[in-house]
Amino acid sequence: MTGLAAVGIDPAHFNLQAGMGATVRIGMAAALINAVIGVAAYLQKSPLPDE
Repeated sequence: MTGLAAVGIDPAHFNLQAGMGATVRIGMAAALINAVIGVAAYLQKSPLPDE
């Protein structure tokens, strides 16, 4: 969704017609950030057990 939102915000830079590179990169960066936040939230609720 972030990649498609970027197309609406800045269509000159994030363009689906001329090249999807920047759009895919921003979408992947957003997915990575969301994954890190999700893992951190999970570990906060269920920390790793001590050995």
